[in-house]
Amino acid sequence: FIRPEIGFLVPVAKRTCPNAKTVVLVHDTFAETLYPFNPKYKLISWLYAAPSAKADGFVYNSNYSKGEAEKYYKIAGRPNAVVGLPLNSLFYNLQPDRMIYRAKRESFCADLGIRGFRALVLNVSLPESRKNIGTFLKMAKKRPNVAFVRIGKMTSRIRREMDALDLHNVFHFSNLAAPMLREFYRHADLFVMPSFFEGFGLPPLEAIACGTPVVCADTTALKEIFAGVCPLVSPADNVDGYLAVLDEVFSGKYEYDREKVA
Repeated sequence: FIRPEIGFLVPVAKRTCPNAKTVVLVHDTFAETLYPFNPKYKLISWLYAAPSAKADGFVYNSNYSKGEAEKYYKIAGRPNAVVGLPLNSLFYNLQPDRMIYRAKRESFCADLGIRGFRALVLNVSLPESRKNIGTFLKMAKKRPNVAFVRIGKMTSRIRREMDALDLHNVFHFSNLAAPMLREFYRHADLFVMPSFFEGFGLPPLEAIACGTPVVCADTTALKEIFAGVCPLVSPADNVDGYLAVLDEVFSGKYEYDREKVA
């Protein structure tokens, strides 16, 4: 396993596939299905994904990923389990008093050069087209008095989109250590995940664990995992749908179903 915190999957794999010599964790199939002509992903598929399809058993992070992988690789019927993904409990544990962080938000933002805004809206994402970052930027255009922070790599494509919208309330950060990412989650008024495609969607789960209001697109694994837990917006590029949730946060109407969150 690449990430030590998913070592819990070892006993799951042994229990699910007791006689298997090789068990593979499938996160998603986007390298093959969304980017079939990208040289980097073609190499990944050739060296790693295609050989992995010969495994004796599989562990999936969502039913959506399971369905896509079985369809694409024709591996249905082999031993498998859908187990989700865990949080890093060292950083994304049960939320502290949110009011403490609301009171400190202005000074937290000021230290990062974010000053004079009514609220903070957060997105954490890779710079891929499926992440639908354009919708996040269009939200910023309609709410100039709100700071929109994206944590992730900046690309020339994203920069062009920002320049075309003439945005002055969008801030980008990258390469953050987990403790600093947690602070962004805790100080944010709203976390937005507008992805067209997700194999699981860990950032919304991290935000929820920090007590932050979350809104996601009503798509793929996001729909499967977060239905009933947080508001879902359809279609994924419905800018006003996300802004309506932000207005609920401002008015104090946003509320989690604690049982479903747990």
